Amino acid sequence: MPFGLCNAPAHFQRTVMAVVDLGDVHAVIYLDDIVVHGSSIEEVWKETVVVLERLCRAGFMINIKKSKFLVQEAKILGHELRPGYIKPNYKKLQTLIKKKRPTNAKELQSLFGLLSYFR
Repeated sequence: MPFGLCNAPAHFQRTVMAVVDLGDVHAVIYLDDIVVHGSSIEEVWKETVVVLERLCRAGFMINIKKSKFLVQEAKILGHELRPGYIKPNYKKLQTLIKKKRPTNAKELQSLFGLLSYFR
């Protein structure tokens, strides 16, 4: 698919999801972010190897410098992930707390956009 088309990100995500085949892998994919999860380090490592093998077989390249493996905590898509809980990013919450009361329709739309982030 040519770059610059409005549906290219969705097409890319569907392609990655098809390659990884989420039916038997514990992973979450959003565009070019892949989070592999499990109940133990061994399980996560096995799942990660499966995901990487499938991506390599399909011709995808992984940027190792941007990759993180076997971490207990991560910040992804504006949320902090730790064992046992997920919470919104502190900076996003501070933006919401400091937001002034809307006085017109445009400011109200901006507030709704920020609030929808936390859904």
